[in-house]
Amino acid sequence: MGAARDDDAGVLSQDELLEFERMLETAPEEKDRIIAEQKTELTRKDRVIREKNKALEKDSIVNCDETWCKVRRFNKYMKKYMWVLVNKAERIVIFFHDEGSRGRKVLTDFMGEAEVRAIMTDGYTAYNFLDGRLGVDHLICMAHVKFKKAHSLGKDASAIRFIELIERLYGLERIYKAGGYTARQIYDALQSAETSDIERRLRVLLAEELRKENPKRSYYMEQALSYFDHFKDGLFLYPRDGRYPIDNNLAERQVRPFTALRKVILHHGSDEGAETAVYLSVVNTVKLVGVSVWRFLGDFFEDVVTGGRKHLWHLRLSLA
Repeated sequence: MGAARDDDAGVLSQDELLEFERMLETAPEEKDRIIAEQKTELTRKDRVIREKNKALEKDSIVNCDETWCKVRRFNKYMKKYMWVLVNKAERIVIFFHDEGSRGRKVLTDFMGEAEVRAIMTDGYTAYNFLDGRLGVDHLICMAHVKFKKAHSLGKDASAIRFIELIERLYGLERIYKAGGYTARQIYDALQSAETSDIERRLRVLLAEELRKENPKRSYYMEQALSYFDHFKDGLFLYPRDGRYPIDNNLAERQVRPFTALRKVILHHGSDEGAETAVYLSVVNTVKLVGVSVWRFLGDFFEDVVTGGRKHLWHLRLSLA
């Protein structure tokens, strides 16, 4: 994954290869240096693969999101996409892309045969394949039910009842967080009559709205109802496990830097853009670990200046 490359770039001719071999024979220390660098590169790749596998290990719970970036190619700006996957329990954030595509293949290639327990998304069509994976709970983001927008912009009075009930669900989530509930305690609380009653009332309210003939609704209300109706089962999967999130805010916070920098950084699809994604993967992982980014960067560059050989991923593991 990453920027496109010329497959022939860097390939030595037969004469160049023979000259290179002769040079190594006359300079054994150079040969040792190159071999050491190759081993270091393999070690680095092994660590990256290990981190990815750890983020997608069996029964893990992950959040996934994608956002678009401006990319300059062939003297014009094009819309390309960057993806992010977050494993909160393992405190890992990974940004990835494949030629800026938003297609399902980007995610299927990245996940491979991973057997995650659950994945939280915003319901974008690229994630639909998850619904066919046995044993995977495809959670849908409650925050994407835009009834607040329907009320504020569309002036739909009927949206208020949806807003009040959804706010009650978020109120319960705040209680669990403030009370320091364990995953088991959250699960027990979510099985209460209160949570079940809110879900039941939301489903009844949705059915009532959809039965109305020729209703006068704004575009925003139609969108909110359509989203809620289409994803109602995924929206209410989160009570199955006390570790499941109610929304996808965790992943959306990670892609916010791309959103903020859209108008000033125009090369996310180039090699420099890939480096930006690596930087954000590291920085956001450090934040998720709960360590100061400045302290982390200070320790890293001090290690570089003093001749240390620690790798960024190794530092992340030592922090965790």
